[in-house]
Parts: sequence; structure tokens; C-alpha cells
Amino acid sequence: MIQENFLYFLWKYQYFNTQDLRTVDGDSISIESTGFRNDFAGPDFKEARIRIDGMQWVGSVEMHVKASDWFRHGHQTDENYHNVVLHVVWEADRVVLQPDGKAIPTLALQPLVKPEVLRRYTAMVDTTAKIPCHDSLLKV
Repeated sequence: MIQENFLYFLWKYQYFNTQDLRTVDGDSISIESTGFRNDFAGPDFKEARIRIDGMQWVGSVEMHVKASDWFRHGHQTDENYHNVVLHVVWEADRVVLQPDGKAIPTLALQPLVKPEVLRRYTAMVDTTAKIPCHDSLLKV
């Protein structure tokens, strides 16, 4: 099962196809800076610089396995999430709106991640070994 930590990794290191990125609504996306990881309350990444249909946005990026997790986590009533410029999800199962009623631009990563990256991630998460990369140690 995909976890949010995997999405943080994908985002920070851009381990997905970044060519011709589009929101789920079809707007073009260009990532100028992923921002920095926020380990405190509030959105997952701060001070990201994103171009959406040519307009630069600077703000927060929030990540969820499913877009509907936004509501499950109660972000719709939390002012810390009012400056989210991009919602990065594995699965875009629901539209998320800002307080003014406009949809938050959403990037779905699932179709952009190479199967090999997902396979390696799944193997590490699902392993019963004490050290997830145990089988690779002799190769290093």
C-alpha cells in the first residue's frame, strides 16, 4: 500500500515523469522548486515555486495518497492549508476546493511513476527482513 512518505520522496527527488506535467484538469505544470519539507503542523512542503498555465505560484504543497484524505484529515477547516498552491496525490478521487470555492490544482502521481520505482518501494515496505535492502548488501 502506498504511504505519504513515498509521495514525499517522489516529490523531493522528482522521481516521476516531469515532462508535460498537467493537473487533473489539464492545466500545464512546471515545478521550479519543490520547496522544503515541513516536519511541523501544516502542509507537507513550504515555499514551493510552481508554474500553472504560465502563472507562477509560491506557497505550500500538500500530499495525500487519495485526494479525499484532505477531508479525512480536516484540512478544509484549517487555516494553515489556505495557501496550498498544489495538491499532490497518488489517486485523484475527489475535487478539493479552497475556501473561496475554487478547485485546488491537483497533480496525480500514479500515472507518472515508473513501474520499477513502485516495485522497489513495495518490495522494501513489504519485506520481512530486519534491513529492507538486505538482499542488495553484497552487491554494494
